[in-house]
Amino acid sequence: AGARAVGAPRVAASLVAERMAALPEHKRRAARTLSKSRDAHADVLSKTTEDAVVLSIPGAESVQSWRAGVYARETQTLYKRVREADEQESFLYALPKRGMWLVGSTPGSTVGGLVAYDEVRDARKLNCAWHVFDGRTWAPARGVAVTVAKGRG
Repeated sequence: AGARAVGAPRVAASLVAERMAALPEHKRRAARTLSKSRDAHADVLSKTTEDAVVLSIPGAESVQSWRAGVYARETQTLYKRVREADEQESFLYALPKRGMWLVGSTPGSTVGGLVAYDEVRDARKLNCAWHVFDGRTWAPARGVAVTVAKGRG
């Protein structure tokens, strides 16, 4: 049993590599980013005592999927994505006068990749439908959720 346990991770890694090679480049890039992000987020969550939320965006095929991850609270209505140095910045922020929350690259802008219409002032209390911009049009984004990040600290 011990020999099989040692070889199993190697076989699994080989199967993952084969599957990755068969994917289109944009999906391989999304999977690599997700893997790196999970490691970075786990590290941050193990050390953080500040408020943070997790933005879940199911489906690696979404053009906005790179925005998924852990967002650390900057102010009451602004969260900044925890990221690697080579990753683009992303923010989760409210526009209270418009009754909306956006996920985008410029806090305060009405331009973003995801939007939710909710007047709550605390992202941890968001409980509404999200819409995603695919580069041409807005569409319902099923399964997108903001949840409270739980540290291991």
